[in-house]
Amino acid sequence: MTGRTTANQRCHRGSIVSLTKCSIGMAAVMGLAACKTAGTSPDSTEYSLFFSPATHVNELLDENQHDEAAKVFEEQSAYFSDNTESDRQTGQRLVSALAVDLEPRATAATADLAGAEWPLDRSAWPSVKQRVADAQSVLDDAARYEIMGHSVYRPSWLDALDKSLSEFRSRLRETAAPLYASYPYDAEPGFFEAYPETLSAKTFLADKRWRPELDGLSSKALARLHGDHGDALPDHMAERLGLAHYKAVLRETAGSAGPSFAAMLRAIDSTTSLGMALSDNVDSRVVVIETSGVTGSKDYQTTVDLDLPFRSLRGHPKAIAEDPVAKNADVLVFVDLTAADASREIKGYDTVQSEYRSGTRRDPNPAYAVAKAAVYQAEINYRQKAISSTISSSGSCYGWGCLGKAIGQIGSAIAEADAKSNFEQAMANLQSTPPTIETPVYTPYTFRKATIDATKTSRIHYYVWDRAGQTYSKGAFQARRSKSFSVAYNVHQMERFPNKHLLGANEEAEVTKFEKSPISVNLSDVLGDFSQGRVAVAALPALSRVTKDLLAARRVATASKLAPDPVATAKTTRDSRFESTVRIVTPAGSLGSGFYVTADSVVTNYHVIEGTEFVEIEAHDGMETFGKVVATDIRLDLALIKVRASVDVRPQVL
Repeated sequence: MTGRTTANQRCHRGSIVSLTKCSIGMAAVMGLAACKTAGTSPDSTEYSLFFSPATHVNELLDENQHDEAAKVFEEQSAYFSDNTESDRQTGQRLVSALAVDLEPRATAATADLAGAEWPLDRSAWPSVKQRVADAQSVLDDAARYEIMGHSVYRPSWLDALDKSLSEFRSRLRETAAPLYASYPYDAEPGFFEAYPETLSAKTFLADKRWRPELDGLSSKALARLHGDHGDALPDHMAERLGLAHYKAVLRETAGSAGPSFAAMLRAIDSTTSLGMALSDNVDSRVVVIETSGVTGSKDYQTTVDLDLPFRSLRGHPKAIAEDPVAKNADVLVFVDLTAADASREIKGYDTVQSEYRSGTRRDPNPAYAVAKAAVYQAEINYRQKAISSTISSSGSCYGWGCLGKAIGQIGSAIAEADAKSNFEQAMANLQSTPPTIETPVYTPYTFRKATIDATKTSRIHYYVWDRAGQTYSKGAFQARRSKSFSVAYNVHQMERFPNKHLLGANEEAEVTKFEKSPISVNLSDVLGDFSQGRVAVAALPALSRVTKDLLAARRVATASKLAPDPVATAKTTRDSRFESTVRIVTPAGSLGSGFYVTADSVVTNYHVIEGTEFVEIEAHDGMETFGKVVATDIRLDLALIKVRASVDVRPQVL
């Protein structure tokens, strides 16, 4: 043969050494070319020209490790998608191994679905549901193996089962609506639980309506029906179901005389407590009338939320009585806010020992002494290096000695330059360091923390005028909100430890904000005692009686607000000449005196109440109340306090 010699020929014709080198090189090239690695984990199997993924799968199949073999196929799916006929045969062998368990089940399920009749009586639904579940179970088990979904290896019996199940489920969905229309509402289990096909209840019910038989079901059956449908009901069906449950409870609890208003309230509570919806006007026979409320001053806004599904009106009872809606109603419920009072009580004081920054003083700066010493040391070092440099430059040299001398001079010059630089830096540092520093001066002082309990009390009266039941009831509801505050008073603006002493403390403005913030109560809570039968019932009077009772309750509330707050330690001795004088205590603990100028107004000095808005007031006879500062005149050192409790102010003869 002529032409160029191949590398292999050169290896054979060469020496033993070159032959050895060539053999090693060719083996290395072959190994690198043929090596493949499965996965990226530390214990991954490494594949080569002599151990391929197909070989690995076959070995696992020989050992009946079918799941492990399927896992290898999944990890090396790219290899089996683009390889030889032999490798594809390995894939087919894996499918055949997995089919040993799956194919008989799939064939049986396909035949079962093909012969299934539908629709059937609901007594047969459990067996149909089981058929669907069995078929789906085969498909789910097959889906665990990636090879079963591979376009090359997917078996035909699996496609047949998938098609049969899809067609049967389509039949179930098509017949769901008419079967739901005939399914008994009180049957157990409910339709969506019993039906063989899983349906989206929300989508399914979007265009549905309840059948008339809904109104004849018991409250228990309706509650179960609500549980079966859950939140899937559209609004119109949810409200219709709630109304049916409400009426069912009334039927089951009302006596021969028909449902009372209290029974209505209990039926509403029974319905809403189950999460059922009720329309805004579940019973048009009941009208709730909100009167104008507190006639005098009020400390905060109180609202009654109409959380019951009744119609409502607003206005004075006399005017409302002529309203057509009220005239046609069987039950009128008048709601009147008679009091909305805020009060506060100082439960105690804590004296806090602290310090405040009262000024500053000039002290020697320790850093200046350090900088000065550094300059002195740098200067000495600089002078020493300068002397050494001068010495190294003096004298004569000969021959090679001059080279050594030159080197020494260079070293001395460098050392001198470094020392000079250090000296200059030390001088600059000294010049920038102040000789003295400003030190704060702290002075001890004390301030007080007051524990204040703020309370808001709303009193609401209601009157139930039941024309249908020929009864009349009246009652009262009290809503109370309380909160405790810790307010610091007389804190110096230059307080040294604010984070320590004032952490968690409140400001007076926070107490005031709480007292003025509105509160709301639910009408169902207001009528709670009435609905439980804890309010007296009288014969139905004329409607004008409601107005009289309402005004009487307002007068009582006003008188109660003006009455003094009694305390257990009232003084036993009195001097009539001092009846109008009072003792004033501020939240900060300062004391002062004042006197009544009107039945509910006290005058005192401005310096007594400076820095506070509310004060405690103790009358001469020991009675205690509180007041609010409403006007001040700093120039005249006067302040006017509006007092919660009023007195009978009479001129005294001294």
